[in-house]
Amino acid sequence: MQTQFMKSKLQLDTVQTAKIQAINLATAQKMDPLLKGDGGKLAKFRQMKEIDSNKDKDYKNVLTPDQYKQYEAFKEEMKQKIMEKAKEAKAAKS
Repeated sequence: MQTQFMKSKLQLDTVQTAKIQAINLATAQKMDPLLKGDGGKLAKFRQMKEIDSNKDKDYKNVLTPDQYKQYEAFKEEMKQKIMEKAKEAKAAKS
């Protein structure tokens, strides 16, 4: 799903799409055990952040500079939306 979103928003060519799909699959396979496993939240967060950072480095090698800037903008936008929803959920609990 993420690959299709990126293909649409960043106008990826077929070669880029295949590479991005491989990166997304590898990332999901690394994240899955962390999401399902037990362990400290902080340790999980650090591991997930490292995996995400490595994914971004891989993206940077596949995307053009303009595409990567667009990706970063989308990522920041999504981060803001998540933070807003978290604030709303916290306010609703209070």
